Amino acid sequence: TGFLYPSQSYILGGTTVTNGMVSSGSPNPNITWETSETYNAGLDLDMWGRLFGVTADLFYRKRSGLLATRSLQLPSTYGDVLPAENLNSDQAKGFELVLNHSSHISKINYSVSANFNYTQTRWNHVEQKIFTSDYDSWRNNLNGRNQNIYWGLNTLGQFQSQSEINSSPIQDGKQNSTLRPGDLKYEDYNKDGVIDNDDRKIIGKGVTPEITYGLSINLNWKRFSMIMNWQGAANYNILQDTYLIEPFNNGMNAYAYFMDRWRLSDLKDPTSAWIPGKFPSTINAGAVNNKQVASTWLQNSTYFRLKSFALNYTLDSKYLRKIGLEKVDISLSGQNLLTFTGLEYIDPEAPSGRLSYYPQQLTYNAGINVSF
Repeated sequence: TGFLYPSQSYILGGTTVTNGMVSSGSPNPNITWETSETYNAGLDLDMWGRLFGVTADLFYRKRSGLLATRSLQLPSTYGDVLPAENLNSDQAKGFELVLNHSSHISKINYSVSANFNYTQTRWNHVEQKIFTSDYDSWRNNLNGRNQNIYWGLNTLGQFQSQSEINSSPIQDGKQNSTLRPGDLKYEDYNKDGVIDNDDRKIIGKGVTPEITYGLSINLNWKRFSMIMNWQGAANYNILQDTYLIEPFNNGMNAYAYFMDRWRLSDLKDPTSAWIPGKFPSTINAGAVNNKQVASTWLQNSTYFRLKSFALNYTLDSKYLRKIGLEKVDISLSGQNLLTFTGLEYIDPEAPSGRLSYYPQQLTYNAGINVSF
């Protein structure tokens, strides 16, 4: 349904006055819910008195009728925008696997459960423009393409000298006059001597993990019990951008890792020798050339984390009952105790678009629970 709303309003003498009404969009009386087809094949086994258990599931889901707006150019005389229609479709496929084992060693009872999940999503049809060339289609056509990918420039390294800058393809639109040693050097993918949007290609996985996994271990021995939970993810990346690569942006401070940067040996002498570093030389808010979406800033976010650990001991004896106590539970626990990852500077569980959010906290807890 289309709606009319004031294009501009103001209050005059207590009365709201508008100078016109604008449509929120053409109505579509035929719009409907998307449809989904899901296929599953599963296996559930429990063998040898719960010594070994398997739960496996293969799945395929196809969705159609996803909302989109037709890619058409409308004359200005139409005076409105096209409505959303049930045009797009996609698919997801993958599998889930859970392994369980329960047994005992002498008086120690234990159980172990491990899970592994893989999912991949792909567009089947996307309403989009008519492509003008094979390259345009390869670069921009989403039909039949995975959804979870990053497009960007491939980084070849950093410029080591001014002479290397002078002999390289133009990548700043100004004959490389703004570049300095230590700046990022990009691949001229189409070999035309100019590095621009036409040199962007798939440089890695997107921000959604395609693989997730976990491990849970429970132990019991006499009055002791222990619970340990691990979790992790793989096949995804986090892109460093904004404040993570733009020192002093918006009047803010800079991260300490920018100390390892290209810099002049004599900061007061622009002709002095350059000292190499991991990052380009520091410019307020970062140099435009170095803020491109590029493979340098794309980090593999694979991780495995001890999410929680709890140890409990129960005191239960006739001496406690003599003083009116049934039992006393003493517990020690913690969260985010260990993390194995190659990711630098960023917590692997950081939500997309919140790369400067406060990381997961390492916490310890101790408690006593008394039952009367």
